[in-house]
Amino acid sequence: MPASDVYVSEGAGGDWVVSKQARTLARYENLHGAMAFARALAHSRRVEVVVERRDGSNTRHAGATLTYPRDL
Repeated sequence: MPASDVYVSEGAGGDWVVSKQARTLARYENLHGAMAFARALAHSRRVEVVVERRDGSNTRHAGATLTYPRDL
């Protein structure tokens, strides 16, 4: 777990948490909002976004390859 990456985690209550270095930066009701914020942060810092789900699976996205959703 590189400390510089931005993490988007599925919360127990169904919300999505954006964090960096074990510090919560924002909470969103849906994944789209959380990803938009995480992408912008990752792109500006040239790091990756890691999406962690409650089932233990995760997905890593390179910051340079991210695009923004058309609708939030």
